[in-house]
Amino acid sequence: MNNIKFKIERKLGKGIIDKIPFIIMYFVLVYIHRSHVMDAYDDSWFQKVTSEYSLVNYLKLRYFGWTGRMASETFYYFIFRDGGRVWKIINPLFIVVTVFAISRIVNGRSKNNKNKFVINCYICICWAFISKSVILNSIMWMSGSIVYLWSMTFALIAIIPFRDALLWEYNENLYKYLYIICAFLASLGEEQVSLVLLAFITIINIHIYVINKKVYKYLLIQNIVTLIGTIILFRAPGNYIRNAKETINWLPNYNLYNKWEIAFNGIQWLLSTLLNDSNVIFLMIILALSICFYKSKYTQNNKIYVIIPLVGSLLIIAANILSIDKVIPPQMLFGIKFPPVYEKAWEILNKLLFDFNTPNPFALKKITIIKFLIWPIVIGTVPYFVFRTYKFSIKGVYLSLIYIASICSAAIMFKSATIYASGTRTFYVSTILFLILFIYLIKDLEFFLRKKFVFILLIISILKCIYMFAY
Repeated sequence: MNNIKFKIERKLGKGIIDKIPFIIMYFVLVYIHRSHVMDAYDDSWFQKVTSEYSLVNYLKLRYFGWTGRMASETFYYFIFRDGGRVWKIINPLFIVVTVFAISRIVNGRSKNNKNKFVINCYICICWAFISKSVILNSIMWMSGSIVYLWSMTFALIAIIPFRDALLWEYNENLYKYLYIICAFLASLGEEQVSLVLLAFITIINIHIYVINKKVYKYLLIQNIVTLIGTIILFRAPGNYIRNAKETINWLPNYNLYNKWEIAFNGIQWLLSTLLNDSNVIFLMIILALSICFYKSKYTQNNKIYVIIPLVGSLLIIAANILSIDKVIPPQMLFGIKFPPVYEKAWEILNKLLFDFNTPNPFALKKITIIKFLIWPIVIGTVPYFVFRTYKFSIKGVYLSLIYIASICSAAIMFKSATIYASGTRTFYVSTILFLILFIYLIKDLEFFLRKKFVFILLIISILKCIYMFAY
């Protein structure tokens, strides 16, 4: 096997070999997109309205009447003209560029990384472990993909030079103009993306100036451009109009809630989305982190603490096993019947630890308050374990910040009256940040960088794709 790979590398070059997972992924995604049809509501509305206005008048209409997402609205203006045919080619490209950017962030500029091919396989495969609802609402829905997927793709490209500067790999080249353009588009694309990008590049620029005594001209320009785009995005008059209308439509009593009720509802939404809808990607993180923490030479005296993420992992695994008949369609279970004790076990576990539909804090009972004690500890201690695993190094600090940013990007929704109506697409930014953190952790666990593990995950991801797109 190694001899075959060596011969291919000699003929094609290792750089091409490392990119093969992305090429395969693109054609698979084009095949998946082939049967996609436009949504009868938002997609059709954009197709109709964009044909009635010039670009300038359409952007004015949207900026002063609905939203500041000028980059996304510009893409809307052009992409709906042909009924989505061009989108079926471009959208898979954005997905592949996203995973390529993650690879570039994790692997850096080095071309001699012997594990780069396997890591790229992991990234392409683990993309399928994003929640079904997140993928369908933020990637496979035309309107949603332009706002969430495309904006996040631009942001990931824009962060690359900052990653390089942080790790002393920065090299100014013609790509600097691409990075600035991508930063501007990301900052004008979607609010969560804009804030996360602005926060990271500002922190990194400050770090480079304070610690390294350097100022990179083009990184500073990119920071200023991102700030300008963020201001334009958030100061749009249409934002206030949209907020007022959507509050009336989705949660008319919102203004009667006090800050504690808003926070409680937001926390319930976050816990439910993370632990019920997106629990697989979160499970992957805390499992990988548990192993990294236990194996780290810097945690010799603190290994007992690994029980915290392990308990969280075991609870999520148990929940997935006991609720499998609620999630997977009967056709994929081949008519398997589950005994009543199985149903009862899930009912008890769900009530104790995974049901986050309490109407208000005062409705909590002694037995149901357990979940509001266990999960905040499991979720909240992840940065600590990352810090300790990497001995408070720069890498540990920024991996912790990636995790914190993922939680904060979701917490932004706490102040929105459409927190439930918007669906899980608003969790897309968090999911991508989780994926980056997971790949970083896996990269440091060389035991898992073997083809047999890649093959196992590939089989599971194929089944997951069948579940997502065939049922």
